[in-house]
Amino acid sequence: MQMRNLRMILRQDLLRLMILLLASLVLAIIINMMHPMGLPLRLTKVNHHPGIPNWIGEQFHYTNVRSAFDEVSTGHGTLVDVRNKDDYRESHAVGAINLPYYGFEEAYPAFAKEVSKQQHILIYCYGTGCALSPRIAKRLVVLGFKNVTIIEKGFEAWKKSNLPINEKIQSGGKHGTDE
Repeated sequence: MQMRNLRMILRQDLLRLMILLLASLVLAIIINMMHPMGLPLRLTKVNHHPGIPNWIGEQFHYTNVRSAFDEVSTGHGTLVDVRNKDDYRESHAVGAINLPYYGFEEAYPAFAKEVSKQQHILIYCYGTGCALSPRIAKRLVVLGFKNVTIIEKGFEAWKKSNLPINEKIQSGGKHGTDE
């Protein structure tokens, strides 16, 4: 008799647990669907920007350093360096504005005053494998910037292509200038 009661209690507990799990799953799916950056429930196409919803990732484009240089040098784009302040001070592409990923909140108000949301923004970070550019691009798109482009392979490719850079003057009189 006690064994039968114990089995019945275990079945009831198991049923309650299954109902609780099912309710939690349904609630999680509803919250995910309502969240603007929710995870896709089924994979229909590959998202090339993990953690960035497709609709945002489709708002920005990629280009190479030569095309970016041509755009900026003809006055059709604003170059944005998203590396940290110290690396920017050490060297950066000529004409680049620093909008560091780490420190974005502090730097953004001045950036927003200087750069129109209609301007073409060309973003670079450290180089191959650097994920800061897509993250800043996402933030700028969400903040209303209409024309955002990421420079592939970043500052590393800029330097390798011998495009103009500003460098901090090293002790010992090395080359370069500091802005």
